[in-house]
Amino acid sequence: MRQRFFFSYSEDIRMLKWVVRFTTSYLLNPSIIYFRNEPIKPLGTSIWNNYIETYTSDHTVQSLVGRMRRNVIPNLDFYLKKMKTHEKVALYRIFGQRLNNQKRTVFVLQNVYLEN
Repeated sequence: MRQRFFFSYSEDIRMLKWVVRFTTSYLLNPSIIYFRNEPIKPLGTSIWNNYIETYTSDHTVQSLVGRMRRNVIPNLDFYLKKMKTHEKVALYRIFGQRLNNQKRTVFVLQNVYLEN
């Protein structure tokens, strides 16, 4: 029987930073659009397969995608406290359309005040 592994706050931060790193590297070099013949998307399976190989995670691809979609992205403002400004901007570009209008406005205002 498989054991249940719970996510920690530091794992959530590491997952967000992984998405920023992978997406930013794609924008700088569009030739790496594929990983093992699968397109790289922030909530796709290929980016998380690479994450599991890199960090030897105990979580499955499905649990990582579910965690991002159900817990991390809706509570993105909670995780942004530990992120650098360029990471915050990148996350807003990646996941901004998934935030509701009120959270999107608060996020933009926070970044405007951080920049000044």
